Amino acid sequence: MAANYLFRAHHLMCNYCFIGKGYNDKFIQNFKTINQDLKANPHKVIQIIAQTDNICNKCSYNMGKTCSSEDKISVLDKAHQDVLGVSVGQELSWNEAKYLIENKVTFSKFSYMCSTCEWYHLGICYDQLFINNREYP
Repeated sequence: MAANYLFRAHHLMCNYCFIGKGYNDKFIQNFKTINQDLKANPHKVIQIIAQTDNICNKCSYNMGKTCSSEDKISVLDKAHQDVLGVSVGQELSWNEAKYLIENKVTFSKFSYMCSTCEWYHLGICYDQLFINNREYP
């Protein structure tokens, strides 16, 4: 498989829970384009990487190949790798990523994976995962 997108591990969950909010308009538009493409083409392939990725491209925290919050972000990535069972260099389709999220993320694992994220306390991801009907049945 040739990867269509490069994602940090935690961006699998971010993409799954994305509702059109973000750091700034450029970031949101970039993320929205990726999210809509993967929804329309769930067979597209994502490669897990350990540096800034396609979602990071328009982020104000992007410092080239690293994030200005790298220490915090790498902890998020590791927790997501642990729960989802993915590793750096691995390639998987968006369908496969959705399957992992829907079948491996319990409430306690969600808290472990995401509680250090600044978006966690807004409840957006919790709602997308556990309250709202899943967008991806």
